[in-house]
Amino acid sequence: MNDKDDSAWVFDSLIGFLQGPIWSAPLITFIEEKSLIFEADIEENDEYQKVYQEYKNLVDLLLGCFMEDMGITPEQFEYACTVNKYTKMPIQFQQASQRNS
Repeated sequence: MNDKDDSAWVFDSLIGFLQGPIWSAPLITFIEEKSLIFEADIEENDEYQKVYQEYKNLVDLLLGCFMEDMGITPEQFEYACTVNKYTKMPIQFQQASQRNS
């Protein structure tokens, strides 16, 4: 399905996935296991960057598997996340500046 007008099902599927246990269980487990290294008085260190990269990889894996299972292309995914499904108007997401890893 490549029709951009059909992006509503992609977005709705994504929302359902993000609210379900296949998404939340691995992330909660990761956070519980990795949170012990973080200390309140330390802002950043190499170990924090390593854990952040592992987290990004986990999120990429989970989203990639979801998209593959649903037959969603990266283009469909991006379009569904950037267009309001009711008005078809582009949505502006505020992106935090990315750090160089």
